Amino acid sequence: MSEKAVDSIDLGSWARFTPSLVSFLSNDVDAGARLVFYVGQPLLEPDTQLTAPGLANKLLRRKAKISSDKPGIAVLVDQTQGALSYTALAPRVDGLEQLLLGPAHVMQLALLGWDAQPNALTFKTTDAAKLAEIITRSLLEVFKVSHPADLGLDLA
Repeated sequence: MSEKAVDSIDLGSWARFTPSLVSFLSNDVDAGARLVFYVGQPLLEPDTQLTAPGLANKLLRRKAKISSDKPGIAVLVDQTQGALSYTALAPRVDGLEQLLLGPAHVMQLALLGWDAQPNALTFKTTDAAKLAEIITRSLLEVFKVSHPADLGLDLA
C-alpha cells in the first residue's frame, strides 16, 4: 500500500471525505493495515478537573491527569473468511494513563454506537460505508474537527 493510496482520501471537504474514505477502505487497503486520523490539538484543557477512572480513584477522589497528546481514531483492517473487517479505536488514555477523552466525549461516542472499554472505545463492522459514516460523524460531532484538512493522517 502506497502513500498514493492514502492520497485518494479527499481532505478537501466533508462531502468528498466520506465517499473517498469508503472507496479507500473498499479498494485500496489490505488486511493488517492501520489507518490513523488525529486532530490538531487536545480535546481537554490542561486545567480540566476530572476524577481519574476506576472505582478506587473515585472513592479517593483522585484527580485525573490530562494528556497533552492529540486524540484520534485508528482503523485496524483484518481479514476473516476472505472478507475485510474493520475495527475503529478511539483511545481514552495515552501510554502514561493520562486522559485523552473526557466523560462527555465517551458518552457522545457511545451514543453514536461506539463500545466503551476501559482504555478505548471501539466500533467494529464489515461495512466500509458504515465505518466511514461513523468516523465522519465522530470527527465532526465529538472531536470537533471543522474541516477534514485539519486532520492528520497516518498509514502503517
